[in-house]
Amino acid sequence: MNTSHNVTRMASLLALLFTSLLISCSSGNIVSAPTAPKDHTLKIGDRFTYHDYLTDTTGSTIPGTDTTTTAIVTGTGLVVQGRTNVVEINKGTDIIRFVKITDSSFARLQDQISVSDASLPAMWVEFDPAISMKTVIDTTMNCTISGMQATARTIIITKYLGKGSVMLSGQTILTYRFSKEVRVVVNVLGTNYTTTVTATNEYAPSIGYLTQNNAQTMSDSQYSPYPNGTRYSILQSYSLQ
Repeated sequence: MNTSHNVTRMASLLALLFTSLLISCSSGNIVSAPTAPKDHTLKIGDRFTYHDYLTDTTGSTIPGTDTTTTAIVTGTGLVVQGRTNVVEINKGTDIIRFVKITDSSFARLQDQISVSDASLPAMWVEFDPAISMKTVIDTTMNCTISGMQATARTIIITKYLGKGSVMLSGQTILTYRFSKEVRVVVNVLGTNYTTTVTATNEYAPSIGYLTQNNAQTMSDSQYSPYPNGTRYSILQSYSLQ
């Protein structure tokens, strides 16, 4: 009887059995890493509910402005102002036109800016985290105000403010924060009157839209169409198709 051969064979069997046990125990205790939420592309019927309100220059809420507003996606795949794949969103009386460019960048249609009898046509404004600051437009128009010749200079600047996050329905949602400054300087008889509207947008790729859209207006102009103060629009809940 070959004792050495039997011992070697037994050791090999034990090693094989031990390896099998290790594999079975390991596979039974594997914990999968949580899957990051996929980036969402807006679809008709997506709904976003916001808490909207206005504050004055002291930060106090203006009575009668505290409300809840729902934004609903009503159109996709549209062509607007030279852009394709435009999404149309109805929020109260506002119609918002929005385009997803990449998972972290987007564009919104800036409404026409009018000063008396002069106007700057609507234009697309892009928000991209790869661009820290961009002057979208800097132009001057001639106009007439109260029968007086005047000029209106309009400057639009976008900035990337960094990443952020919000908590919704017990889930932490990654956001990209941007600002858009619209400055209109009206010159009448050699005197400048300036109105500046600074909007802050937080874009969440996982829901495909904005978690915040706030706008602060500061003006020393009697010709400003907006009162001084801040408009807040903060996402409270959402429903995706």
